Amino acid sequence: MLPAQKGAEWHARRRSSIGGSDANIIMSGDYGKILELWRVKIGGDPEDLSDVFAVQLGTVTEGFNLSWFEKKTGITLERGVSRANNAYSVPMTATLDGEGIGCIVEAKHVSHRFGLAATLAKYQPQLHHNMICARVTKAYLSVISGNEYDYVEVDYDLEYAGKLIEAEREFWECVTLKIPPSEIAIVAPPEATRTVDMTGNNEWASLAGEWMATKNYSTQFDKADKAIKKLIPADVRAAAGHGIKVVRDKRGYLRISEEG
Repeated sequence: MLPAQKGAEWHARRRSSIGGSDANIIMSGDYGKILELWRVKIGGDPEDLSDVFAVQLGTVTEGFNLSWFEKKTGITLERGVSRANNAYSVPMTATLDGEGIGCIVEAKHVSHRFGLAATLAKYQPQLHHNMICARVTKAYLSVISGNEYDYVEVDYDLEYAGKLIEAEREFWECVTLKIPPSEIAIVAPPEATRTVDMTGNNEWASLAGEWMATKNYSTQFDKADKAIKKLIPADVRAAAGHGIKVVRDKRGYLRISEEG
């Protein structure tokens, strides 16, 4: 079943404040999107996303995403919590995907071509906006990338948060005065600077041991694979012996497998 469309009341509430997804647009440096957001905030019709597959997919998979995060981290979440913070002369609101003790969680479903670092950079404004609204200093970005899963912990960066608040304040002043905003410079997200000791993480210990044990074997395997393929003359379609076989496919690629 497809998720329900947002009603007029929901859109009216969104016009009265700046939300987390708005923060991503404001800090994106994309003037076209910033201007369109301003038009919506002063009463224009929002874009209809009901037929945008990527948006709807993210909505449908959000519940599973958060459940998987809980399973992997042991952190219990409350879903769909609304928070607000009006302490900075701008109405900041957030509907949190998940909220735990002292932290918030944002769930995203992105293309497999999008790495975790790029996804984090893209959603840093929303993570910091939501931390401000929830008055916490820790966030998690929970990401389904294609059919892979990962999450990353994010600490509140005071300097970046200050720049975000200032950009939102300037944007909201344009909304209240109904003056189109000028272009907003891109503010680089905070760099990764923390060093973490994973000694007490059992899953890390298991995977680290596996990596150490197979590192040399993997290198030797790659060398043997390449060397075997070099032995196959260009006019040979298949070769076999000593438990392995090599077959040239229709595109000319050589494939090695066990005999049997």
